[in-house]
Amino acid sequence: MIVEFCGPPCVGKTTLANALCERLRQRGAAVALASSYRPSERRDQAGSAPLGGQFADPLRRLIRPMAEILSAVSGLKPASREAMVARRLVPLMPPDSILWSIRLRQYAWRLSHLWAKAGEDNGIVIFDQAFVQLVCSLVLLSAAANESRITEALDLVPRSDLLVRMHAPRALLQTRLIKRERRQGRIDRMLEFDLATNLRSIDVLGAVSGLMERQSVRCIDIGCTDLDERDSRVGTLEDAVLEGVVVEAAAA
Repeated sequence: MIVEFCGPPCVGKTTLANALCERLRQRGAAVALASSYRPSERRDQAGSAPLGGQFADPLRRLIRPMAEILSAVSGLKPASREAMVARRLVPLMPPDSILWSIRLRQYAWRLSHLWAKAGEDNGIVIFDQAFVQLVCSLVLLSAAANESRITEALDLVPRSDLLVRMHAPRALLQTRLIKRERRQGRIDRMLEFDLATNLRSIDVLGAVSGLMERQSVRCIDIGCTDLDERDSRVGTLEDAVLEGVVVEAAAA
């Protein structure tokens, strides 16, 4: 079973995905987390960056793409659906920025590789963000994005067994984004969306979610504003995931 999170920046996707993974493991479920590995998210969870992290994280983000593309390309069968998605998705709505085009192509290949491996897994695989989030990023960055192309992209990408759509008030997200930006170094900030772009992504996610209502995607909407509320949301997700596992087992 594949569970996919989507939502605006700083809404808590990675935090909730980790909490859900831990809760399911406590219940004895076989579960793995496929993380987006955003360096600043690792720092947030750890509390502070290790010595040299201010320079090491951006450096890793600059040199990692080529190695990951080579690994993903070699790990995917050329005729597989995942390889086809990796080849076609970004050109469908190419970012106006060459840098972002390169970065999102790299991410599409890496994500397709992880998704193919998850499809072979008999347990639960949780993606803290995956194809729906990638489609939203392309819409946000491409002048070629329109309703027809967004729909085509959503039809192209593989669907998770459960899509968790997260949301929070705009004012709260803005406060969190500003705090995150202050913790980042100059190079790290160059590799992220600026505040205005991050805030625009809230509306983009809403538009993409609206188009997804036409598709038969099993979704659950989660609103998170504080830690106490987040704990109760983990319980809701835990029940939804385990229910999906039972349904899959019965169908098999």
